Amino acid sequence: MAVLWDGEDSTSDSFGYRANPPGPLLRLDKDWPPRRNSSNLRHICDWILAAGSGDEFLLERLSKVSERRDHSSGSDDERIEIVSANDTAGSPQVGLLGSRRSATPGLGDLVTAVRAAVGTHADWRETAQLVAGELRRHLPSPEILTSDQRVGDPEAHQSHLLHVEPDGAFSIVALVWRPGQVTQIHDHVTWCVFGVLQGVEYEEIFSLDETGGHLIEAGDSSNGTGDISGFAPPGDIHRVRNVGDGTAISLHIYGTDVSRIGSSVRRYYDLPIRPA
Repeated sequence: MAVLWDGEDSTSDSFGYRANPPGPLLRLDKDWPPRRNSSNLRHICDWILAAGSGDEFLLERLSKVSERRDHSSGSDDERIEIVSANDTAGSPQVGLLGSRRSATPGLGDLVTAVRAAVGTHADWRETAQLVAGELRRHLPSPEILTSDQRVGDPEAHQSHLLHVEPDGAFSIVALVWRPGQVTQIHDHVTWCVFGVLQGVEYEEIFSLDETGGHLIEAGDSSNGTGDISGFAPPGDIHRVRNVGDGTAISLHIYGTDVSRIGSSVRRYYDLPIRPA
């Protein structure tokens, strides 16, 4: 089963779809951890409405998801290569640069606002909604990074750690993408909210089939400059790429201390992909 853990532990959300992993970077049986199975994200949307959770944030994200366009190759399956836990030299995933504990100059208002939102101790989905509202009000410019940082790296996208809350409640990370750079398919240990500071980021969203044997295309979404989006697991399996001609920059807020666990990623997926 080509699914890898990446991280030390994870916080269980209020619906019980997260569990502590048996250990970092271990190959897992398809039945671990338990996940909500759905053929596509619309099923998750219907469940939210039926539950009466009022999850407007996730519904807004789903409303941006368009039907997948047919690939010109007509192939139903696609293999995603991953780098093993013991071989990181060629990995397209770049580690965090820096380990800031205090906020980068220019982030003070955003940090204060996010601290208040996270301090409500709401569940993951509500916290993501609150943080999204604050990021929308306090979205900085690309100049939050130095001119050298804004250039990016031709080898892989770069992650710059700008702030870690002293109690580890959240982290703020800037991602810089050269044209064509793409993540591996992955999910996360916690909620995430992001805003695009420059360029366009294209997101492909997937669900895991009932057997855990393959991924199902659930939709895609393009986020341009000024757009705010995010998620709270489950339903967070995705891949992101820069499809534009210029460098893209985005600001991500994660509900964990990424300087401690090394990454917000929980698993990478190396599975066949099938259309919905």
